[in-house]
Amino acid sequence: MENNINGMKIDKAYQIHGIEVLELIEKEQMYNSTKKEELKKVLALVKLTDLEIKKIIFGPEISKKRMRTKPLGKMMHDLHRELKIY
Repeated sequence: MENNINGMKIDKAYQIHGIEVLELIEKEQMYNSTKKEELKKVLALVKLTDLEIKKIIFGPEISKKRMRTKPLGKMMHDLHRELKIY
């Protein structure tokens, strides 16, 4: 696996998209559990679930199947997992 990562230069590819990475990290930090609860209260009439709130903030979960067709899908999938968003 390490040979594949090195051969495909995935680390360098991820560095090119540093802005997307930073935006996701900032969102994760800004929308902690307290902020999510505040959103639920503000939108109480709509009765959003936790998953729906996550989708609004971070976009939909990127499955292994979906990551193949979504731009930056693998990177975003990995970041969602690493940041424990999904």
